[in-house]
Amino acid sequence: MAAPFLRDPIDQGAILIRLAFRRERELRGRQDPLHHSDVFVFECYRFGRQGIIYLINLLEPYIANTTRRSRALTVTQTICIGLRFFASGAFLYSVGNAENIDKAAACRAVRRVYLTLKRFLYVFITFPGHTRGNGIKEGFYAVAAQPEDDVDPVQLDQQNGRAARDRIAYHYFG
Repeated sequence: MAAPFLRDPIDQGAILIRLAFRRERELRGRQDPLHHSDVFVFECYRFGRQGIIYLINLLEPYIANTTRRSRALTVTQTICIGLRFFASGAFLYSVGNAENIDKAAACRAVRRVYLTLKRFLYVFITFPGHTRGNGIKEGFYAVAAQPEDDVDPVQLDQQNGRAARDRIAYHYFG
């Protein structure tokens, strides 16, 4: 036995090595995104403060975290992360840096907001009027006097009397 006064010298050595290489956990400060000025909130999220509060009240039952951990994102933070991503079209890394969160957490927040907004798609986006989609489509055709069949490019070019070229580089002669 190498050290008779220690219970298990290998475990003690592993603990010492683990403590020597241990890093302190870095906790970034997060603040409430709505504590900024109205101009800043609109620039970042393309929504006013009242619009964001409406979205928070609407989406909270679907976005709220089930965990009681101390560092979980709040509903306000989650929605603001999603709105910033949708407004800017930036990379998740940029959105995460702006909100002081990791890229993976930003990805989860954007996905959660997207899937929740998708639930309300047919509530807020509808065709005008009381008729369904096919009736409205037929009405558009009637107003625009568009034929329902595809038109041959050769027929269209015969009016000009010269050769035409479409996007795929096929030649049509009129």
